[in-house]
Amino acid sequence: MHVLDKLFRPASVAIIGASSDPEKLGGRPLAMSLQAGFPGRIYPINSRVPVVQGVQAYASLVDVGERVDCAILAVPATSIAQELEAAARAGADVAVIFASSFAETGAAGRQQQQRLADIGREHGIRILGPNCMGAFDVRSRFYASFLQAFDHYDGKGWPEPGAVAIVSQSGAIGAHLFVMLRDRGIGLSRFVTTGNQCDIDVAECIAYLAEDEDTRVIVVYLEGARQREPLEQALLLARARGKPVVMLKVGSSATGAGAIASHTASLAGSDAAYEALLSQCGAYRAASLADLVDVAAACHVGRYPADHRVGVISLSGGGGVVLADACERAGFVLPPLPESAQQRMREVVPFCAPRNPVDPGAPAMTDPAVTLKFLQIAFESGAPSGAAAPSTWLVFLTHLGHVPRMLEPLREGLIALRRRDPTRIVALILLGPESVGAQLRRDGFLVFGDPLDAVRTLAALCRIGAMLGTPAPERPRLALLRLPGLEKPSAELRAGPSELQARTLLRQAGLPVAPERLVLSAAQAADAAHGFGGRVALKLVAPQLAHKSDIGGVMLGVEPDAAAAAHNELLRRWQASGTPGAPEGVLVSPMIEHGIETILGVQVDPVLGPLLMFGLGGIDAELRPDVVFRLAPVERREALAMIRELRSYPLLDGARGRPRADLDTLADALVRLSELAAAHADRIAAIDVNPFIALPQGGCAVDAWMVLQPEEPVTPLAKETP
Repeated sequence: MHVLDKLFRPASVAIIGASSDPEKLGGRPLAMSLQAGFPGRIYPINSRVPVVQGVQAYASLVDVGERVDCAILAVPATSIAQELEAAARAGADVAVIFASSFAETGAAGRQQQQRLADIGREHGIRILGPNCMGAFDVRSRFYASFLQAFDHYDGKGWPEPGAVAIVSQSGAIGAHLFVMLRDRGIGLSRFVTTGNQCDIDVAECIAYLAEDEDTRVIVVYLEGARQREPLEQALLLARARGKPVVMLKVGSSATGAGAIASHTASLAGSDAAYEALLSQCGAYRAASLADLVDVAAACHVGRYPADHRVGVISLSGGGGVVLADACERAGFVLPPLPESAQQRMREVVPFCAPRNPVDPGAPAMTDPAVTLKFLQIAFESGAPSGAAAPSTWLVFLTHLGHVPRMLEPLREGLIALRRRDPTRIVALILLGPESVGAQLRRDGFLVFGDPLDAVRTLAALCRIGAMLGTPAPERPRLALLRLPGLEKPSAELRAGPSELQARTLLRQAGLPVAPERLVLSAAQAADAAHGFGGRVALKLVAPQLAHKSDIGGVMLGVEPDAAAAAHNELLRRWQASGTPGAPEGVLVSPMIEHGIETILGVQVDPVLGPLLMFGLGGIDAELRPDVVFRLAPVERREALAMIRELRSYPLLDGARGRPRADLDTLADALVRLSELAAAHADRIAAIDVNPFIALPQGGCAVDAWMVLQPEEPVTPLAKETP
């Protein structure tokens, strides 16, 4: 049995600090569980009264005389540690702590919270919270929470049994999501808020719900994770079990992007690591609470588009245009109806627009039979190519949700049409009372007030459906990439790798790097340039100079005979810039021409680890960002997918007569860089390979910059939830 079974379906529960007042923190869990008809044994713990809300009370847990599955601690923060120890000694398996004033308040609070975690580990009692709103299970009728939303609608705001579970770090946001889903007619399976997460966290709850037979959709509000691995594994488990995770991720991890002056850091920002994690694991990241609930409600129906073909029927020509534009932006295709179907529609309304989008014309606004006839013809039609009709339909009904004489026959007809093909997805866009929308959702339709929300949600369903039940790529093995120079870096390397050192490490890791020579005089520069036998690039080399172009520290296309003068000019520019210290020398390298400049980078997030980046490169990379991200390491298939996701991918694929870049070499370089970063995430803070020149055959890095972690890197705590 999983320990969270004792949280959601306990056979016995003790409420420490139980109150006779059902509106108080200690009274609400008892009142709600009693009202719901919880069949388990409840032991109110209150030393002052013998009976609490009609239930025999006990002075302490010891007086109960038996182990309890769950202990709810509804006492002030100053008493929590003492009561937690008492609950643990009495054999409780899990404790729910409502009290706040812990880690969210500062250093002293963090110490008190750490004490709770220590008690839990020492005695083997699991902890939900502190500073949480608790949990409940609709089917077991156990309510370890003080949620107020059940009082809505004169005490009729209780959740209906359903298949959506809510996991939230924030109690208030969790309650908000519950109300939004409930008011749409979406039933719940389970609800849990993790608060400060001194023990049980969001990742563990997701993993548990992925195996829960009562849950089909997992809704998550996340502020921050403590570690990558548990969250990643939980998301992948849900994906493998065919259960969509719809998440609103807010806040950011402390990547230190502002402290590291690299292109990668500027482009990654503070949230790209979570974006990459969710994308790679198949979770949907919502843009807002409304988006979260729209997509969760759509997933609750349990049907996903078979392809990107969509049919549109609109009682307004303008509505059809709005939907057609939105569908095109989202990547959907609106295939025209076959001529036979169009002719049948003209026989019903001669002046209709029957192609797709379909506009039945004004008669449909006053006669539901006309609309239903058009729907029947459209649903039964195929495509001109002989393919079946689209399995996904958008039906724009404007304000008819407020017109019962129109809506009722439309609803009955739509239900009958859907019965003929239960796999068909029908999204209705209409305005009306929320009760109308809730009823239509119970009938199996998707319901929206805004056409753009409908298209956005269908696009999300396409992405989610393509991921569910599919395995994620396996992580590459890392053993071959442990580089001695990074295992025990020298004092010189630890002080800050120069470009020459960075290039050497990349070369050792298997990345192709253009040849180079470090020179210390004008004569050596000339000798190196003549040795390469063609035009060269000269660059100042200094660890403190992240962007050489800022002081004119790069000279390109220099002829061998001009190399000595170029060397002296670079030293003059250094002196004029006022940059402290002295350069290590000047790097001379052959020009790599007739290729496309790309950027490969790594930024190490202290929680989620190394974040791999790929995009178009050059000195202005962060000013016109066109980049994609993955958490490292990646295997070759994923690296190729990164390349193809770039908006400017056609440039690499030979657009407008350009030579096609060697994508295999690019992908291999991304794989090797990702493995290097993953193998040495404890040493490497950031890497820039900018540019990496993609050539028709091969390619190579012509500039590299690396930052190492401090001697004792500090991993920040996960964000606490007030």
